[in-house]
Amino acid sequence: MSEAIVPDATSVQTLLEAALAAIAAAHDSAALAAAKAEHAGERAPLAMATGAIGTLPPDERKAAGQLIGQARAQVNQAFAERAEAIAAIELTARLATEAVDVTLPTYGHAPGSLHPITQM
Repeated sequence: MSEAIVPDATSVQTLLEAALAAIAAAHDSAALAAAKAEHAGERAPLAMATGAIGTLPPDERKAAGQLIGQARAQVNQAFAERAEAIAAIELTARLATEAVDVTLPTYGHAPGSLHPITQM
C-alpha cells in the first residue's frame, strides 16, 4: 500500500480481516505463497503499520504494538494452518494420480530361461 497506515484498532482489524480472507481463499500452494507475500511479508500492510508505531504519541505506542503483534501472530498462525491443509490436499491428489495397481500382471520377460549348458 502506498498510503500511510495509522496503526489504530479499526485499521488493524481491517488489515487482519483482509489477510485472513486472502489466506482462506488460497486454493493451492502458489496462491498461498502469493497471499503470504502480500499480507505477511516485509512490505505487507501490517508490517508497515509496525513501522508507523513510531509516529504515535508515546502513551499509545505500547497498545498499538500489542495490537499489531497479535494481528501478525493471527496471520502467521492462519498461514501455517492453511499451508498444512493445502499440503495434505496436494499430497492426496498427487498420490491419487500416481497410484499403481499392484494386482495387474507385469509386462516383461517370461519366467525362467535355458540353462547355460543347454544353450551350447
